[in-house]
Amino acid sequence: PGRYTAFEPVARSILSALTGPAPTDGAQATESVCSMLSGNAQQLAQTLVEAHTKGTFTTLVPAMYTQEIEATANGTVTTKCQVDTRVLQMLVLVLNKFGRLGISDLGRPCVGDSLHCPSSPHCHIPDLAVDFTSVGGQVLNGAGAPDIELLRFLDTILPPGSWAGQSVCRTKAGDAIHLDHIGQFPDTCTHQHIDIRGAGTAPLTP
Repeated sequence: PGRYTAFEPVARSILSALTGPAPTDGAQATESVCSMLSGNAQQLAQTLVEAHTKGTFTTLVPAMYTQEIEATANGTVTTKCQVDTRVLQMLVLVLNKFGRLGISDLGRPCVGDSLHCPSSPHCHIPDLAVDFTSVGGQVLNGAGAPDIELLRFLDTILPPGSWAGQSVCRTKAGDAIHLDHIGQFPDTCTHQHIDIRGAGTAPLTP
């Protein structure tokens, strides 16, 4: 850690030149990260492709990666395979915070999956939902410390009108929590569902 200290003034000068004065406290740092996060879907997807190559980002269904993430990154994504830019931003922010990320569900129409379509936010075009299966190398099931940490983090960046599944899983495990910006509903205890179906066009917030 001591090796980084000597380069901090230079780093802050670069940030200041690009984005204005660099933040010095935790709250401002979070705001800076959110404000500097790309709003370009292709750039965000390219970040996820790089992580996939390194093995820090995985998908349960290979086609969801190749047709939704990789295709977005190389500019060949089709209309039915588009993912809302805010969902991509969420994936990148979670990846940055936890270091590793696994998902099992994105846009279902893209891969010919009709489960609960058209009512599920997974069926919206562009896709408005993602199912997390792991963060930081820890498996998610809707309850337990990793899920709670993920939900509390997402509650600081997602807009009001967002939703999290698995509420009954947390209640049964004694892990029920209050979230300020995210509503909660029952779902199967095999993952952690997140969607922005009720957020309209509101952006992610610091």
